[in-house]
Amino acid sequence: MDRKKKTKKWRILAAAAAVILVAAMVIPQLMKLPEVETATVEKKDIVRLVKETGSVEAAQTIVITAKSAMEVKKFDFTEGGVVKAGDVILRTDTTAAQLTIKSMEYEAAALSVQYQQAKTTADQNKTLYEQGVISKDEYAQSASVAKQLSSQLTALRYSIDSMRETVDDGGVTSPINGTVTEIFAKAGEQVQPGSAIMEISDLSNRYVKVNLISDDADLVKTGSKAVVYNEDSGFRNEAAIVRKVYLKAFEQVSDLGIAQKRVTVEIDLGDINDVRLGSDVDVEIVVDSRENVLSMSEKAAFEIERGVYNVYVIENGSIVTRTVEIGLKGEDDWEVVSGLAEGDVVVLSPDNDIEDGMKVKVKQVSEGGQ
Repeated sequence: MDRKKKTKKWRILAAAAAVILVAAMVIPQLMKLPEVETATVEKKDIVRLVKETGSVEAAQTIVITAKSAMEVKKFDFTEGGVVKAGDVILRTDTTAAQLTIKSMEYEAAALSVQYQQAKTTADQNKTLYEQGVISKDEYAQSASVAKQLSSQLTALRYSIDSMRETVDDGGVTSPINGTVTEIFAKAGEQVQPGSAIMEISDLSNRYVKVNLISDDADLVKTGSKAVVYNEDSGFRNEAAIVRKVYLKAFEQVSDLGIAQKRVTVEIDLGDINDVRLGSDVDVEIVVDSRENVLSMSEKAAFEIERGVYNVYVIENGSIVTRTVEIGLKGEDDWEVVSGLAEGDVVVLSPDNDIEDGMKVKVKQVSEGGQ
């Protein structure tokens, strides 16, 4: 019995020693294997977005300017005040304006006399030209003078009428319904013709204006869905719609000093308007999408030549190279048209040391390519 026990004990010790020896040989080899992060190929929705920063604008904004030199006596509305078309928004001292109008009226009267004389001469010359008494050039010259005086008189009368409307009853009236969004002048201040006095905006209809790079703008269509948000304020509108894509591009210098061709795009906010006018917002416009298609993380693909991509797939712990055909390229995931199957495990961000047939240790398998 003692001899049998000793034999059994020896066998156990030998087996344990063999396990330890194998582990001592295998574990170091495993520890030397390169670690790779992976993701699983799966079906999901893919969306391609165009992203840019825009600003919130009012659909209708009017800047009231001084038509003549005047003194601002009193504002009837402060910033934030709601006005109706025809409301007097500020009181002015119209003495200077009235004198200007009177002077312009005298000028118009004198110009009218000159015009009548020039017209009479032109009519007479027309008759003389038809009778062959004077040349065509003489008649044309007199007709041109009469036409120029007529145009000057029309423009002057228009200016007089516009100024009268502006200074009617010693006040400036609002041309639209809206909200006073900015006041540029101060009570008691003397303003000159053309000076900005007040801004009035229709806040019931706000939109986002964004200037896209021309290539991105070519992908955007009227009616494209968009998401508009501002993380600082918590504003988010997922029901925004592109309402206009401008036809003409313009040149804009980027923050890096690079001249770029840009196109203005307007985005309708719909009923969700609780965002401050002039605010900067982030815009994401959907330009293409696919539903429930085979996809992989864009980090898995690497381009071997123009438009041709390879990926590294894990098979039995080893690297296998596959060429894949890519469809729609989303933000984080790309559509796989061919080359992979659902459930395949691909290597993310492979480095230059990885090659076909290499044994690797999987560091982490993440779903959805994240």
